[in-house]
Amino acid sequence: MPAPAFAAAADAATQEMLVLAAVTTGAVALAIAAGLWALAEQNVALKLRKALRQTNARTRAAVGERDALLSAGREALIVWGRETANPITYGSAERMLDACLAGPEATTVSAALDALSERGVAFALTAHDKGSRAFTLRGRAVGGMAAVWIEEEDVAAAAAPTTDFQAILDALPLPVWLRDKTLSLRWGNRAFLEATGAASTQAAVESQTGLDKSERDLAAAARNQGSIHEARRYAVVNGQRRALAFTETPVDNTGIVGSAIDVTDVSAAEARLQQHIDAHADTLDKLATAVAIFGKDQKLTFYNRAFARLWDLPDSFLDKHPSDGELLDRLREDRKLPEQRDYQAWKRERLKLYANPNEYPSEDLWHVPNGKTLRVVAQPHPFGGLTFLYEDVTEKIALESAFNTQIKVQSATLDTLQEAVAVFGPDGKLKLHNAAFLK
Repeated sequence: MPAPAFAAAADAATQEMLVLAAVTTGAVALAIAAGLWALAEQNVALKLRKALRQTNARTRAAVGERDALLSAGREALIVWGRETANPITYGSAERMLDACLAGPEATTVSAALDALSERGVAFALTAHDKGSRAFTLRGRAVGGMAAVWIEEEDVAAAAAPTTDFQAILDALPLPVWLRDKTLSLRWGNRAFLEATGAASTQAAVESQTGLDKSERDLAAAARNQGSIHEARRYAVVNGQRRALAFTETPVDNTGIVGSAIDVTDVSAAEARLQQHIDAHADTLDKLATAVAIFGKDQKLTFYNRAFARLWDLPDSFLDKHPSDGELLDRLREDRKLPEQRDYQAWKRERLKLYANPNEYPSEDLWHVPNGKTLRVVAQPHPFGGLTFLYEDVTEKIALESAFNTQIKVQSATLDTLQEAVAVFGPDGKLKLHNAAFLK
């Protein structure tokens, strides 16, 4: 083979070997890189699995802690929804809910649960089991699920005041007691125990003692209507019959607080005052002078027989306690009032007396259409309002007019005499004389 041809062949072989070496080297490097990448991925996967296991462990721990907290709380919890096969319960929620559904408020509880499940309507109510235990239920929609919190009411704890308040109530001189929602006595202060003769609070609770039998009915009315009720009753306290003012106040989620104030002296004073008022009214009713008394609100509070006769007004109208303004309007309609140029202005002036009684004329003369003349006297009433006296002075005015006419006639007659005439009264003062006497 010629030398040039051999050299060319040798170069070609060398180049092929170099290419093969390069390919082999690249393949080895790629294999090494792939191995390293796989090893790295394996390490990452291991770390991810480890982190996932740790996260799951923490999640399970957190869920466990949550469940433990929910189960340990005062309120039990039951949760359900479309995606849950069975309700999830915490504490004794299922047992307490079943007890409520078997109690007297079962219909109400069932309706509330249905409304919560179907429409997400929240509710809060109190229900009882077949016994006397009471439960507070609160339901609401949470994240597309229905949740109901249930708590059994601790009647004894709710009924008994705290130590500080108990000490304060014990220091009060008036009886104070507490009934639960079933109207059972739960507590009474020291004054209550003394008034009822109970040896201790426990003895009073066991015997369900009270100051008066009807007090429990008053407490029931306060509970049912949700408002304070007051009444005055008579009870025997320490062997004496005393008048007591009872007050029953409903307290949310607790019961009814009762108290009693001894008002025996007040009742006696009121009775004596009423006796005086009745005697005074009886005396006024026998007077010939018409009397009408109006209160602070300008309403008629009293009238005697003479007043009804004077104005010829029926008792059916007067007993409705018309106002002074209404009475004046009625008399004007019947044409029994003096004619006035401006009746409304005259009426306003009369009614001003109620605001400023001392500025109003205390006496006036009314010339009424039937020919009578009335002397009208207005004066403040001790209990507020005004007292009006209507006296018929028609005859008195007529006599005074006749007397004055007679005096004028006598004076004219004496003036015709030429002799001087003078008349002196018992007091030595000149009473009558004629013209000749002056000369």
